[in-house]
Amino acid sequence: KIARQKSNIRKDQIIMAPYEQLPVGDGSFENVVFMSTLAFSSAKEKAVKEAFRVASKKVGIGFLNKNSLTNVLKVKERRAVYKDAAPFSGREMVELVKNALAGLENNYEISVKYTLFLPIKLGHFMPFVDDILEKTGLPFGDFGVVVIRKV
Repeated sequence: KIARQKSNIRKDQIIMAPYEQLPVGDGSFENVVFMSTLAFSSAKEKAVKEAFRVASKKVGIGFLNKNSLTNVLKVKERRAVYKDAAPFSGREMVELVKNALAGLENNYEISVKYTLFLPIKLGHFMPFVDDILEKTGLPFGDFGVVVIRKV
C-alpha cells in the first residue's frame, strides 16, 4: 500500500499472491528480487524455486547475514521489523538455492556479495571504510545478496 502511494503503480498492476505459488507464467519477469522477505517465509525452497520459474534472467535474494560484524560484536542495532527474521550465512543461502533448484545445476550460476560491514552508527561517519570492506568480498557485512543468474 505504501509503495503504491509513493509511486505511479496502479492497483491493477499489483499481483497479490503467496510467493511460493505465483499466478503468472514461466519467465514472466526479467528479474525477481527478495529484499529480506525470504527470511519470513515458512517455505523458503518453494519460494526460491518459484522465483526461478518466473524469472527469465536473474533472481536476487537479499538476506540478513548471521556472520556479520554486527552480530559477532553483539551490536544491537537491528530494527524491530527484523526481530522475527531468520538470518542466514552466505553458505546457508547457497545450500538453500542448491536444494531448491536440485536437478537444474547446469541452468544457473550463483554468486554472493555482502555490504554494510560497520555497525550503522560507525558506518555513517566512515562510509569510505565500509566501501573498502565491501570490495574485499569478506562475508561479514550486515546484509548479503545471492544472485542466481540463469544460463
